[in-house]
Parts: sequence; structure tokens; C-alpha cells
Amino acid sequence: SYSALIAALIIFSSFFSITAVPLLGALPEARIRNDFRWIRKVYVGVLRSNITFSIVVAAGLWLFGSELFAVWYQGKVNPSGAILKYSGLYFVLLSLEVTNFSFLSSLGHIRISSIFLAIKAILFVGLFLFLSNPVMMQLPFVLLILTNFLFSAIPLTVISWRSMRA
Repeated sequence: SYSALIAALIIFSSFFSITAVPLLGALPEARIRNDFRWIRKVYVGVLRSNITFSIVVAAGLWLFGSELFAVWYQGKVNPSGAILKYSGLYFVLLSLEVTNFSFLSSLGHIRISSIFLAIKAILFVGLFLFLSNPVMMQLPFVLLILTNFLFSAIPLTVISWRSMRA
């Protein structure tokens, strides 16, 4: 169930690239011109569209996930309601992560972004190995949510807003 959900989330997350990548070339130029007003406007627009899309996907997983996976995997994969809810919440946080990382990278802050994402990944793997329990199937998503929130959603959003000050 876990790998099937991750595969679905990876497919859906391509939307985040569609909204952010076309703007990545213009952001460094706007920064050189000190056009932080335009950068903030674009950032808010992309963030709004990515969060809206992720909420729609999360709601779809919560409401129709079991049926979708039953059709997609012909009844062989049946994720529980809890895993579907956790994966939906993780997807919303992922929209923040991808948007912030894209903007921060374009604005010349790739190092600090990469450090936070590396800490997140190391912490996730460490906690998963330490707490691994075959009975608690939702553990990977709980840990993804926790590490994403603490080491991606909060710090990268704060850094993004601070980097857009005039």
C-alpha cells in the first residue's frame, strides 16, 4: 500500500513542477532588479495554486482513495483510510516543500534549502529504522508529515518570505 500511494503522489506532484518551473528563469532576473514585489506576487500565486491542487488531491484520497486504488490495482492494493488521510496531509506539505525549494533555489538559496531537506531525510530514515513496526502501517506517513513539517514546511516558508524582502 505504501509504495502504491507514493507512486500516486509522485505522479500528482508533477503538477508542482508545471506551475513553478516556467518561472524559474525570471526569478533571478527579478532579484537582480530588486523587484521583490513581483517575486512575492508570483510566489503567492504559485503557492496558492499548488496548495489548492494538493488539497483537492488530499480530499480525493480521503473520499475516494479506496475505490480509486481498487480500480487502479484491480483489487490487489487496498490502503486503509488512515494511510489515505496521512498521505493526503503529506501531499499538502509536499506542495509547500516543492514550491519553497523551487523559489529558494532560483533566488540563490539552494544551500540552506538543501541542508534542511538533508536533515529531514536523515531524520526520517533514522526514525523509521528506530521505530519500525509492521503493525503500524501508517508510520512512514506519520514520520514524513512530522519531518516535512519541522524541517521543510516551516523553515523553508520562513526563509522564502525573508528572502523576498526589499
